[in-house]
Amino acid sequence: MKKITLLLSVAAFVLGGCSSVPQTTEQVAIDKVLKVDSSLSANCSSIAQLSTAAETLNLDACPKKFQDAYKKNVDAWKDFAAIEKQMYAINLEKAKSDIKSFLSSYRSNPTQAIIDLKASWPQFEKQLDEVFAKIRTSFTTYTNISSNHGIAYPKTSGMFDWF
Repeated sequence: MKKITLLLSVAAFVLGGCSSVPQTTEQVAIDKVLKVDSSLSANCSSIAQLSTAAETLNLDACPKKFQDAYKKNVDAWKDFAAIEKQMYAINLEKAKSDIKSFLSSYRSNPTQAIIDLKASWPQFEKQLDEVFAKIRTSFTTYTNISSNHGIAYPKTSGMFDWF
């Protein structure tokens, strides 16, 4: 009986002990950034607005490697905003509608959102492929860094559909 009690005590400590450990300042900062980042596509009406919102996030308390990787992701979204601007110049109403649809579906299924946008704007297919490759690579980099610090990207994102 003592062995079972001891085993249950150890199991409770192992399973519950980690959640009671105070987070470091870096972990708290990364967690805040990821929580906001995961909701940007749902809260923005354009790629330009999304990239600006991401750029304004406070990264000061985050580790330097995370900051650098996140800034590369922001730069990739800015590149996407430049494509969006070209779309607006060609057909403002169609572009607004397509970007709205993209942002609406991106959070839950980014792969399909990308496919749909490229189908709607075939003249930008190569540029979109390049920018999405940058977005995926930088996303993977900063989420790997965050996971190395014990912080996971919020599961509500469909970003994981890429992997």
